[in-house]
Amino acid sequence: MAHDVFISYSSKNKAIADALCAGLEAEKIRCWIAPRDVLPGGNYGESIVHAMAACRVVVLVFSSATNTSPAVLREMERAMHHGLPIIPFRLEDIPMSAGLEFFLASCHWLDAMHPPMEQHIAKLVNSTKALLGREIEPTPAFPPAPVPRKKPIVPALVIGALVLAGIGFGVMRKHQPAPPPAAPTDSGKVTMDLSVHDAGSGAITEHFKGAGPSEVKHVVETKPDGSLKITDACAYLEAWKNSAPLAPITPGADGYFHDTPLFLELKFLNATGKTVFFNRAVAEVQHSEAKPERLVVIEPPKNNELALVSVGATDPGEVHFQAAVAGQEDSLDDEKLPPFPMPLDLSSGRAVFPLANIPASGESTAFGKFTLGEGAAHRFEITLGVKPTKPPVFPASPTTDYQLDLRDQGDAYEVECPLSQFIQPGEGDRFLIQINAAVTSTHRFRLRLDYDDGSGPTKQLTGPWIEASLFVENESR
Repeated sequence: MAHDVFISYSSKNKAIADALCAGLEAEKIRCWIAPRDVLPGGNYGESIVHAMAACRVVVLVFSSATNTSPAVLREMERAMHHGLPIIPFRLEDIPMSAGLEFFLASCHWLDAMHPPMEQHIAKLVNSTKALLGREIEPTPAFPPAPVPRKKPIVPALVIGALVLAGIGFGVMRKHQPAPPPAAPTDSGKVTMDLSVHDAGSGAITEHFKGAGPSEVKHVVETKPDGSLKITDACAYLEAWKNSAPLAPITPGADGYFHDTPLFLELKFLNATGKTVFFNRAVAEVQHSEAKPERLVVIEPPKNNELALVSVGATDPGEVHFQAAVAGQEDSLDDEKLPPFPMPLDLSSGRAVFPLANIPASGESTAFGKFTLGEGAAHRFEITLGVKPTKPPVFPASPTTDYQLDLRDQGDAYEVECPLSQFIQPGEGDRFLIQINAAVTSTHRFRLRLDYDDGSGPTKQLTGPWIEASLFVENESR
C-alpha cells in the first residue's frame, strides 16, 4: 500500500516520531515509519528504499542525534533522488551538518523547540496537507499552561467583605449594557534578515586559512550605512594583484578555480496573524560593469616543463618569461635568472617553457618571473622533486531552486525570479537565492521580495544595498 508520508528520525527521537505519526494519521494522512512498517522477515534497507519511492512527502525529525546519523543522511539522499519535498521538524536549535545542509538548505522548516508540542504537530499536519493538495484546517490555538500560584491565606472576615462588595457592585451594574468585545488587532510585521551564506570574515590572511590557492570565497564587509560590500577573492588572485609569489594550480574537472556561487541567505519571521506567500524576488540593479582583466595561471611542472595558461577575460598578448632552478640549499637569486627574458605567445591560451639543470634527486625549486606587456612582474616559486598533487576536491555547494542572473554591464535594470514560499502565522523560515554573473564584473543592487497576505495589494520587503565584485573564470582558449 502506498503511503503519503515517510517519517525519518533517529532512534533517540522515537517518542517524538511516534507522536508525529499519530497526529498525521489522525487526519487520515497515511504514514510509513520504521520499524512498525517493516514486514516481518523483510530486509530493513530494501523496505526503506521501496517506502521512500512510494511516498509523496518526507518528514524529518531534526535533532543533534539526527545531525550525525548516517542512516538519516542516506534517507535524505533518497528523498532528493526521487524529488520529494522534505519538511524538517526541528527539535533543537543547532547548525546542520554539512551533509544534511546539502539536502535541506532550501527547505521550509518547522520549529518545535518550545511547548506545547500539540501546536507544532497541528502546523505539521497543515503543511503536509498543503503539499498533498488537501484542504487545510485552521490551526488551533494552544494557550500557554497557567503558572501555578500559591493560594493566599485571607481571613474569613476579609473574604466576606469582598463577597458583599462584589454583590453590591453587581447590583449597581445590573442594568448597564456590556461593552462590545474589542476587535482583534494585528500589529505584527513580516521581517527579513539578509546575509551571505557561509561567507568569510576578518582579514584576508585569516579568511584563506586552510583554503587552497584556487578556492574562491566571499569576503563580506558591512558599511556604516548598513550596505554590504562583497568581494570574490582567493589566495592566487590576491597574490596576482599584489605581485606576490604565485603557487602552481592543478586543474580540476571544472577549471582552475573553484568559484563558490554567491548565496544570499534570507531569514523571515511572520509576526502577523496571516499566512504570507512570497511569489517573486527582484534584484533592483543600479549599475553593472564588466571587469575584463588579464590573468595567467601556472600549472605544476610535468615532464620538466612549465605550462602557462591564460584564463583572464582579455588576451594577455606576448609574455616575457624568465626561469631558473635552484637546489635545496641554494638561494633564489634574480642574478641566477637568464639575462634575456624568453617571449611566450599566449594568444592561443597556452604556452610551455622547458626547465633545465634539474638535479637528478632531491628537492629543488623552479623560480622566476614573467610580465604581460608593460605590466608589473609576477614572480613564482615551485618545489620540484615531490609527488604531483591531485586535483583538489572542493565541498559541494548547497542546492537552491532560486537564482538571479545579473547582466555583465548596463545602467539601472531589474531581474526577477519566481518564488513559492508559504510562512504560517507566528513562524519563521529561511531560504537561499543564488546570484550569478556571466563574466567577472561588479554590481550594485538590492533584493526586493513581493508577498501577499490576503489583505489587499502585494506587499514588499527590501534588503540593504549590495556592492558585489564577482570573479568568473574564462575558459582557456
